[in-house]
Amino acid sequence: MEALDRLLRYLFGLSFRSRLVVSQELDRLVPESFRKLRYFLTWGEVGEIVADRFSIGSHTHRHHLSTELSTEDLRADIEDSLETLSNKGVIPSSVFCYPGGRFNEATQQVLTTLPFKAAVTVHRSSDRGKQPLLIGRTGMHEDISSTRSLF
Repeated sequence: MEALDRLLRYLFGLSFRSRLVVSQELDRLVPESFRKLRYFLTWGEVGEIVADRFSIGSHTHRHHLSTELSTEDLRADIEDSLETLSNKGVIPSSVFCYPGGRFNEATQQVLTTLPFKAAVTVHRSSDRGKQPLLIGRTGMHEDISSTRSLF
């Protein structure tokens, strides 16, 4: 697990373009059987979740780290996400989740112009409600609660 932590720390330190090159090289090593596995929900499954009164939140459309985008590109990426959800009949949650846990003042400023009331970071915190755009996370599963934070 320590080797994976080191690799992730290294990758998060690279530029977006460099991460893209590394991910393409790693992808060539992935067996075909693994490529066929599904890791995302179908829109039908999203509909079932929403029907059970769960909310679906925005995490951007393309999942770029928000700190690496211009404010215009970030706003467009989030708006694309909100539009996609809306087009699928999903009313998005008013809580945003920063991709990769990365945020800065510009990111927070963009969120104030969009229909979000709060945003969740990857930082652990019990300081609820004092800074709505910086709500810390309470770990509920192993990769959040049993390992060191990489952000």
